[in-house]
Amino acid sequence: MFLQRLQQRQANGLNADNWGLGNSEVFTRWQAWQSGRRAMSLDGFAALPSVYARAADPRAGRNNYDLGAAINIGQGFTLWRSEHFLAARAAYRHRLGILRDQVQLEARTGLRFGEDWMLLPELFLTVPMGGVGPNFSVAGQNDYRLLKGQLSAVYFLRDNTGLQVGIFRHLSGDNTGTGGGALLSLWRRF
Repeated sequence: MFLQRLQQRQANGLNADNWGLGNSEVFTRWQAWQSGRRAMSLDGFAALPSVYARAADPRAGRNNYDLGAAINIGQGFTLWRSEHFLAARAAYRHRLGILRDQVQLEARTGLRFGEDWMLLPELFLTVPMGGVGPNFSVAGQNDYRLLKGQLSAVYFLRDNTGLQVGIFRHLSGDNTGTGGGALLSLWRRF
């Protein structure tokens, strides 16, 4: 869940602001196959509608649900006496409402340095089925194409707990603004 505060300068010179929760996702994952250092899993996921204090703009996110399914594949390998991995994900997102369904592709590699550190470069591509629509708004109700790059490092505090710190940047896109930022994440394995 992401608590967001938005502010927009309107044509009349006044500022409009709003706050709320952006779209959040829930998912389930099932490991369908594993052989040695290769694995495949299947996901089912749902995006929840955004909830804001006021129904008016500015808003980030959508008012509709999304449903989707994905396949994940991964391969572990040893290099320089450390364990690393390559992983890819392909997903289909059915968007309820007027927006086009999407195909999402992801690629990442986890490069371990010693017992405690991992470098994690990642690419994310989102493409709407049937191409990008003709309309653009700042309200989060767009068909868009986006290629995003992300680079982060994970420090493992314990065997089951890690702290991820990184940056991300929009590399290319249609019907989306330029974006970038930082991320901080707590990993828990159970």
